[in-house]
Amino acid sequence: MRLSRIVTATLVVGFVLSGATQEQTAAQTNAGYEVVSIKPSKRGTPGTVAILPNGFRDTSTTIVNVFRNAFGIFYNKQIIGLPQWAESDPYDIEGWATSFD
Repeated sequence: MRLSRIVTATLVVGFVLSGATQEQTAAQTNAGYEVVSIKPSKRGTPGTVAILPNGFRDTSTTIVNVFRNAFGIFYNKQIIGLPQWAESDPYDIEGWATSFD
């Protein structure tokens, strides 16, 4: 069960990140993510978002928050059909960008 959650979370974040990369401006040509790390968050980890020079870090976030941030969704009722753990289980997500010039 835990493995299926991690696989599902990986697919969801990959989908979201690929969409976010495609929406970048033309000035950032051929950008992509070289490495994305998704791990269950440790209890008590504060939720933070950091934009790094070559990527990003989002700690103690839920899959629902990833969707909300990626697609500008403001109300939880706009997202339907996700399992309960997508709203409650926190994850630490890091992505490092690369350029394919």
